[in-house]
Amino acid sequence: NLDIDDMHKMNKIERVFALEIDAIGGCPHLARNPEKEIDALFSLAQAYNKPLDLHVDESDDPSVDTIINIAHRTIELDMEGKVVVGHLCSLAGMTDAKVKEILNLLKQAKIGVVTLPASNLYLQGREDKGIVRRGVTRIRDIQKAAVPIATASDNVNDPFHPFGKADLLQVGLLTAYAAHMGSPDDQRQLLRMITSIPARLIGKEKYGVEEGNEANFVLLNVQSVQEIWTELPETRFVFNKHRWLSVKETHQRLADTNLTNLWQENQILIG
Repeated sequence: NLDIDDMHKMNKIERVFALEIDAIGGCPHLARNPEKEIDALFSLAQAYNKPLDLHVDESDDPSVDTIINIAHRTIELDMEGKVVVGHLCSLAGMTDAKVKEILNLLKQAKIGVVTLPASNLYLQGREDKGIVRRGVTRIRDIQKAAVPIATASDNVNDPFHPFGKADLLQVGLLTAYAAHMGSPDDQRQLLRMITSIPARLIGKEKYGVEEGNEANFVLLNVQSVQEIWTELPETRFVFNKHRWLSVKETHQRLADTNLTNLWQENQILIG
């Protein structure tokens, strides 16, 4: 019994699974009965042996805490490592004690987290007066708790977030501002948050620069990790599944001819 009474809806769900989807998504905190919705999602995940990818507690209200139920259900049903939650905005308004309790649960349940700083910065805190909360989850606290956290964008050029261009470097820079991640170690961690950590969260195997792994990579025209975030380089070469998907080169020319020549000579020296 999947706890879903509407047979028409169930038939649609079964047709979707027949298409061999990778995971089950949901947004239980917006349901009229979040606990019932959570139970239904976990029932489907178990019935079809699929992981869960959920929008969770995208709210400024610290009393919105469906993540607690989700974590408990993950442990009870032995689904550790098969659940990823996005947003967790309400953590930003909770007490430190409650956040610590939730992060311990997340670690125990091996739940991965994805922060969505672009849409959260744009949407959250709209009803606040005076000091306006920005809604981004407690990124640093999550990292300190050894809970894997990636960063991404779930909305681009739509009513929820009218900006962006599906550029993970742009998202990484927004994350750096929102979470005060500016040290050299932080900047390297930002790269992990858009590469190896999300790969781990979706269960991708044979990932990374190692012999025998599939060669999927992005080449950037920079000289250091720090330059990635200061320049957000437009020149990029994207290689995926044995072919080049995108090649974009930009060229810089200064208004003064002498300065242009000096700049070009410098590029030759460093490159």
